[in-house]
Amino acid sequence: MRITSQFDGKRQVSILFLVCLLFISRSSIQAQNSYGIIAGGGKTMLKKIPGSIEDFNRFSSRTSFWGGFTARFALGESGLFLSPSLIYSKKGYQYSVQHGTGANNTIKDSSFVQDLNYADINLILLKRFSLDERSGFFLGVGPTLNIFLSGKEKTNASYFGSMPAIDLTKTNLQTGTQAGNYKRLYPCIALVGGFEFGRFSIWVNYNLPLDYYYLDARKKLQHSLKSFGVSASFTLFRTNTGDPVLRERKVYVPKEIKEKKPAEPVKIDSTLDTDSDGIPDFRDKCAGHKGVAKYDGCPVPDSDGDGVNDDADKCPQVEGPVSNNGCPEFKEPEVPVSKDTMRFIIYFDQAKSELKTVGFKTLDEVVRLMKANPRLVAQFNGHTDAHGSVEANSIRAFSRASICADYVASFFVERVRLTVAAFSNRQPIADLNNPSVQWKNRRVEVLLYEK
Repeated sequence: MRITSQFDGKRQVSILFLVCLLFISRSSIQAQNSYGIIAGGGKTMLKKIPGSIEDFNRFSSRTSFWGGFTARFALGESGLFLSPSLIYSKKGYQYSVQHGTGANNTIKDSSFVQDLNYADINLILLKRFSLDERSGFFLGVGPTLNIFLSGKEKTNASYFGSMPAIDLTKTNLQTGTQAGNYKRLYPCIALVGGFEFGRFSIWVNYNLPLDYYYLDARKKLQHSLKSFGVSASFTLFRTNTGDPVLRERKVYVPKEIKEKKPAEPVKIDSTLDTDSDGIPDFRDKCAGHKGVAKYDGCPVPDSDGDGVNDDADKCPQVEGPVSNNGCPEFKEPEVPVSKDTMRFIIYFDQAKSELKTVGFKTLDEVVRLMKANPRLVAQFNGHTDAHGSVEANSIRAFSRASICADYVASFFVERVRLTVAAFSNRQPIADLNNPSVQWKNRRVEVLLYEK
């Protein structure tokens, strides 16, 4: 069974855009739309770089500002609004290195600054909560598409001794997916909240990246940019849609509507049971299909789609065969035995699959060896301690091994040279009944050998 985990940022943004457009198509005919301007400022900073072993404290945020046009479209009368905007923004980060002492012609101080210009297209779904006729507060979420326009990189360096300082500014920044280039487009998710009074609104916004925007030329590490800030908007004008008679605040109601009799109440037959499952239709959520009372008249679900319903499935969220009660089967992989096999061990915290600093250094050595010898292949064997079931530990072991393999593959090592296997807790190297040595069992063993 193959287990993979991948987050496709562009696909998620596309889905959110379609959902928001669907809301527009179903908006009320009595909706009021508004159009205005927005401006603000804040900080942009790098998100933690996966795989980087550098001191992250050397990366600092940059002051950012933005401004542009915004609109708001009411979606019915429930307080939901769609707020698209087109905004120009400044982004970037700064990296600095300082040495107190050093030999002649070695770096004393250096810095690298990105100063980037973007056009941001936002599509935010807002929920407004009224305090009175003119004021209220709102919360929202939605996708942002960041479009790279231009920018510059500034590099400064000074040296110990007589070597002259370097001050270099690069303005012809290249776009693309190659190392050292900036992606033309990258998506984010925006979280917003704020208050409004009349035509004025104050926004607090936080943008989380869904994809990287820049690929480091030196180490080929993917950089992601997040931002936080405060904005102010002003509504320039408003428009109403629908029946012209209903556009005024004092709505004219024709006499015919006033004198219209209320509709007859609908009578419900409390004994009707269309699917004959013993649950009357007025309480049956699946009136056309036989079901059970536990699921309000609906059939027993099969959440993972493996043919074993949830009541009988011991692993209802993970696909597995009927023969194993709906849980995945993990076969014992073959471990190569050779005097030339190189072994590396990476340890993990309990119930976690996150690499630590020592793990990154170990995998860097694996990358170096595989780059030096193209005939080498690697097998990543995941292991766990005795906590949890065999099935859960198999999934944990597979996740740990996959993370190590993914890191090595990120340095452009061919996937066909990497094998991932999970042993659960079936091959401990320390006593499973001794809690003080369980850390030795929470490991991934990397085997390097020529195939």
